[in-house]
Amino acid sequence: MRTVSDKIVSLRGGPLNIPTPEINQDLVDSVKKLLEQAESGEVTGIACTLAHGDETVSWVIVGSIISYRALGASYAVMDEVKTRLLEDEDDD
Repeated sequence: MRTVSDKIVSLRGGPLNIPTPEINQDLVDSVKKLLEQAESGEVTGIACTLAHGDETVSWVIVGSIISYRALGASYAVMDEVKTRLLEDEDDD
């Protein structure tokens, strides 16, 4: 079965090397826990960046998340992602 990503080429015209998605059990467990918290009313909103198996990203905002505290938490997440990216570069 062909997908849209089959038609995508790199900026230099070559094919993209898109890895086969793997199940991340830590992610599955965390999402299940978040679902339980949402169903109990403990979590009332979420702002989330999603990393997809084809190396694309997306984001979603649902519920009551608009506050300065949420904005501060978002900056903390951005800083942590940046730190991990820089660590990955150092490992290469």
